[in-house]
Amino acid sequence: MKVVRIREVWSGQIIDLRYEVLRAGLPRETAMFDHDRDPSTRHFAAYLPGESGKLKDLGKLVCCATFTLGDWRGFKSFALRGMATDPEYQGKGIGRQLLTRAEIELSQPSINMLWCKARKSAIGFYEKLGWATCSAEFEIPTAGPHIEMFKQLPRVQKCDWFARTTLGGNCSNWTHCEDCTIGMSECNACGTVEGLTSH
Repeated sequence: MKVVRIREVWSGQIIDLRYEVLRAGLPRETAMFDHDRDPSTRHFAAYLPGESGKLKDLGKLVCCATFTLGDWRGFKSFALRGMATDPEYQGKGIGRQLLTRAEIELSQPSINMLWCKARKSAIGFYEKLGWATCSAEFEIPTAGPHIEMFKQLPRVQKCDWFARTTLGGNCSNWTHCEDCTIGMSECNACGTVEGLTSH
């Protein structure tokens, strides 16, 4: 699994990648979504480490995803839109890292559901991450066959297990899913990403 740095960003930082991966050949404005600038919309991006190796030095943008808040089938939920990974870096675990971190960041008492219109070719990817299908196949004219999928957001808690056992107690700001078995770990203070952990 290739280690990347996950950051929350604004929509203008990810439009180019969205367009190149999802809307190539169409007008560029098709990569801009109606709710991109809503205060409740959240955008996440995965970057390669920069050349200096310093934590704040970000390299190439390689993956992005957008989450818009709304009502879905009676649930207050976030809709995943515009998930895009640079073709050169697909299959390296980057999308998984980004989605896992986003789930942690988006989880809150009043919102416990994610849903998306998944491209047919991506259904297997989402299923491996615990998403389930919930509709018949349908066609989106500019993007081909899709199917609706959903996933319950995990409950999260702060946990310094990784810091205590791996970093010698130097950092107590690591975020994990509740059982620390399905999530990536990223220091909330310094931004270091250390992949998957379990205990």
